[in-house]
Amino acid sequence: MATLATTLTGLLIGRSIQGAGAVSAAVTALLADQTRDVVRTKAMALVGISIGLMFAIALVAAPLLTAWIGLSGLFGLTFALTLAGIAPVLWVVPPEPRHHADAPRGHYSEVLRHGDLMRVNLVVCALHTVQMSMWVSVPAMLVQAGLPKAQHWEIYLSAIVLSLIAMGGLFSMERHGRLRAALLLSIGLVLAGQVGFGVLAASGATPSLWALGVTLFVFFCGFNVLEATQPSLASRMSPDNLRGAALGTYNTLQSIGLFLGGAVGGLLVKWGGATGLFTATSLITLAWLPGPGRSSPSRARRGTEETISPRRQSRYAAHLRSGRGCASPIWPGLLCVIAGATFKDTFPWHRSTRSSSSAISGATRKPVPFPAATR
Repeated sequence: MATLATTLTGLLIGRSIQGAGAVSAAVTALLADQTRDVVRTKAMALVGISIGLMFAIALVAAPLLTAWIGLSGLFGLTFALTLAGIAPVLWVVPPEPRHHADAPRGHYSEVLRHGDLMRVNLVVCALHTVQMSMWVSVPAMLVQAGLPKAQHWEIYLSAIVLSLIAMGGLFSMERHGRLRAALLLSIGLVLAGQVGFGVLAASGATPSLWALGVTLFVFFCGFNVLEATQPSLASRMSPDNLRGAALGTYNTLQSIGLFLGGAVGGLLVKWGGATGLFTATSLITLAWLPGPGRSSPSRARRGTEETISPRRQSRYAAHLRSGRGCASPIWPGLLCVIAGATFKDTFPWHRSTRSSSSAISGATRKPVPFPAATR
């Protein structure tokens, strides 16, 4: 439909149908069924690397193809590649394991009631909200640094390829039972990238291409590791007979994060400029990190999932289950940012005096105890 569309409405309908047929959840669920726990993160990472490489190639090839065959031809090429992708699924990919195919049907409500899975889903939604929001300002900063739009792919491709090479350290840390440390380091790299962009935007000076390129590299190093490990973690937490539904929910929240990132990013840039945007994304990312002395796995409530590898997965899973600094603080802050950007002209919050701000901050300094079930 998108190939034959002659109006914007027809193009939107075609793209909506194309998006409804996304197979990422089915692919990750089948991959989880075909792999052992100890190698699943590596398998997910290889899928992520292939997606990242195709994304990098698309940055280079899409403008050239569009100039050659037009937008309708580009959708026609996508249609042909989709048909070609059916053949490997039919004749190359191994069938689903029998013990999974014969498993009793589960209920989707079990996925929605699974607290650990929903925390992972909220984290990936927030991650893609941050990732999409930053692209509202990064291209403008590259143009400001003197790089024409037609050459942006050069810096994107370099940052993505180098970050994919750096992912080799993830496998080494996983082999030594340090997956949680790798995940926290990755969140720290994403945070460093957002802070770096915020500092460059707030400086008022023209940013250098080297500074922007290094910041993009640091961000993608953290982002790619999280993209590889979080689906693996979600597949371990989900029951075998609901793995497809669980990963489908995961991918749906991921897509919602992409939508929120575009919408929220535009609001934040309109409200506070690039500095306000990167301040908000830094705060959202900072909410994932545990507070000092609050992330000890020994004090977290342990689950009974048999599919979680004790040495390689339990630390980060326990951190998620504890609810102490990963997903739970993100959404109240994100909603406050959206509300502030939307209603900034309605309520005079931004005109508060220093004394009233101090009084408010002093009045809200009481520590809030965690529920006893999560201690």
